[in-house]
Amino acid sequence: MTQPYYDASSPHSTTTAPDSSQYRATKDTVYRFADTIAGMDRGLTLRATAESGDTIDDPSEDALFLMFEDIEAGESSFLIVDRLADPSGQVYAQTSRNPDGSYIVEYRDGGPERHYGTVVSDMRSAHSLVTGWAFDLPGWRDSARWRSVET
Repeated sequence: MTQPYYDASSPHSTTTAPDSSQYRATKDTVYRFADTIAGMDRGLTLRATAESGDTIDDPSEDALFLMFEDIEAGESSFLIVDRLADPSGQVYAQTSRNPDGSYIVEYRDGGPERHYGTVVSDMRSAHSLVTGWAFDLPGWRDSARWRSVET
């Protein structure tokens, strides 16, 4: 049962405090929250899509990590992160898990001649490369040995 409480930050508060069972956030709640926040006050720049159908617009590093955890758990087998500002649809990063637990990570910065890939040993390494690409973090390209992907 919830108990009414007064929120000092809002003199007009009618909020009630949740009971302890309501504090347990689920993955779906995080996804819905990320979708809601992403659409507020700014244009979308990224879209992450998993094989399972889960989609997050402008995902955070944490939201991407949750999507990688789904791959680890066998709920999805791949993840694609698209740059929405590119009208060609040819700017993206994608990853999939191999049966041995390693990950194939690819990124594409335009046409087929700008498509590169690598294999990393685990989920955390793949997450680091994908988030590095997504947020254009310094040194992300240098942290792996990339090869041209033939299509």
